[in-house]
Amino acid sequence: MQKILIEGLSKLNNDVRELCIYKSVLPSTKLQNQIKEKL
Repeated sequence: MQKILIEGLSKLNNDVRELCIYKSVLPSTKLQNQIKEKL
């Protein structure tokens, strides 16, 4: 039971982290342009 809970929590944390990354990256077109320049 506890193992399932921990696995679920870590998956949730990963989803939240990805969401935060998307939210912080998508709005900033400057950042996207910088990334394109580096590539």
